[in-house]
Amino acid sequence: MGEKNGQNLWGFVNSALHLQSRLGKRKLRGDI
Repeated sequence: MGEKNGQNLWGFVNSALHLQSRLGKRKLRGDI
């Protein structure tokens, strides 16, 4: 159970980082 929680946490972190990087690139390019 602890291992599954760890995987969920990593998935959440990866999703957040991916979304943040996408938003950052959007700002740099000036896209909508």
